[in-house]
Amino acid sequence: LPAPARRVLEVAALAGEPFAPALLAPACALSELDAVLAIEQAMSAQLLREHEAGDYAFAHDLVQQAIDASLTPERRRLVHRRLALGAEAAGAPAATVALHHEASGDARRAVAHRLEAGDAALRVHALAGAVAHWQQGLDDGPTPSQAAALQIRLMRALLKLDQRDRSMVCAAALRAMAHG
Repeated sequence: LPAPARRVLEVAALAGEPFAPALLAPACALSELDAVLAIEQAMSAQLLREHEAGDYAFAHDLVQQAIDASLTPERRRLVHRRLALGAEAAGAPAATVALHHEASGDARRAVAHRLEAGDAALRVHALAGAVAHWQQGLDDGPTPSQAAALQIRLMRALLKLDQRDRSMVCAAALRAMAHG
């Protein structure tokens, strides 16, 4: 395959399915039209398939796995970084952006997105999902103000989940931050 199609396949292998040309193009340093042409070449080679209107997926999981396994760690980090930036620009869900920042090795940039993803989960009453996002945000190395916001959200959600002991751990962490 031509170089643009190979780049699209590498980025798609890390993007998560389904993927759209608008997300892949910036991560490949291609125009959206060039990304579509590269996707069409990969489809002709039976490596990709149309998933739904405007979205694509790998023709087989083994293709995605083989491409993913061929990437060096440094290239994988770079592609995830470009995917995170492209996902931010495209208004992708905060959880998606956070995952790519974390995979790029830039977990601190993921914290704000983890806060947002937890808030989004809370809005649809997915308390366990919200807790998971906020806990990951704490693990990602937040600033002191972000850590306080995460602890407050966690404490409240854990109380609603009837996890008083874990909620008290958050309260103690908040007290330590206030005195520390």
